[in-house]
Amino acid sequence: LVLDANLSINTIAIDLNGEIGPFQELLIAGAIDYKLDALGANITLKTNGKFADLADLSSPDIKLQLEATEIKTLLEALKLNPVTQGPAKVEARLKTTDNVIDTAIQGHVGEFNINGLLTTRDIASLNDLKLSIMSDGPSARTIGVLAGINTLPDSPYTLKIKADRIPGGWRISHVNVETGGIRINGSGM
Repeated sequence: LVLDANLSINTIAIDLNGEIGPFQELLIAGAIDYKLDALGANITLKTNGKFADLADLSSPDIKLQLEATEIKTLLEALKLNPVTQGPAKVEARLKTTDNVIDTAIQGHVGEFNINGLLTTRDIASLNDLKLSIMSDGPSARTIGVLAGINTLPDSPYTLKIKADRIPGGWRISHVNVETGGIRINGSGM
């Protein structure tokens, strides 16, 4: 099945092009592959992937790439607070192999950088979750507000965390946070 459409998100015109199939598998919600490109004057969003069974979304293998020449324009078009400016390039992947779900994200959104990995066997309980996150940017407050924390300083930050779930809690093998003259290093359970 071929997709070719035009749409607009407030002030941004988007051309959608893609494919999904095979058609007979779509009809029974079986194993499918897909590819979708959304192209605008300031933004490109590309995704492709497959599912072993579309009915229960099993064994996903999904890649996503977002590029914008000016992220502030996109945030404003989406009626979001333009918390940063500049170009953006983010790549993400979700893949399942032998019942292990691996996710990764890497890139930058304006002045903010992120690199993260997450692995688990059970996305519902996260009992065996392993994660690694690295991020830096010009304002800890901006990131805090996105997470519902309004008390962080409005100064540059770096964040590095490696952690995993263990029975009864979390094991933090490494944490490093620096912002506003504050430096936290540690590990623990």
